[in-house]
Amino acid sequence: MYRVAFVLFVIAGQVASTKFPTVEVLSMTIAITERNDVTFNITEELQPIVLKEGATYKIKISFKVYNAIVSGLRLHCVTYKKGMTVDKESFMVGSYGPSISKIQEYETPINSARKGMLYRGSYMVKSTIIDDDKIVHARWIWYYDIKSTW
Repeated sequence: MYRVAFVLFVIAGQVASTKFPTVEVLSMTIAITERNDVTFNITEELQPIVLKEGATYKIKISFKVYNAIVSGLRLHCVTYKKGMTVDKESFMVGSYGPSISKIQEYETPINSARKGMLYRGSYMVKSTIIDDDKIVHARWIWYYDIKSTW
């Protein structure tokens, strides 16, 4: 189905030029249940997000797919505290066909910030969008602080 749609896309001349990457991540949003959502453009330097101990949140990414079918797209997040790896998560985003105008969105399952005095502090997260062919489409770093209060 995707391949037929892609061939029709090429015949209609609606394929984006090759200057676009196959997958372009437009924004990342941290949806915290007790606060307003925080949206970032991942190409800019990101300010740390403050999370209260035990707060629940989701990560949402918005992206576009150009030029080719992308299969097995994954969001891979590695979390570090003081240089040590403390968590690794990989979320299956899915497979997508090319579309110039359609913005795709993915939302992770609900996650909760750690609780306790030992978990307070600053964390760095290295996020990567990768597909089944091991092609890295986007890579960015973001930060969050776990505190006892907002």
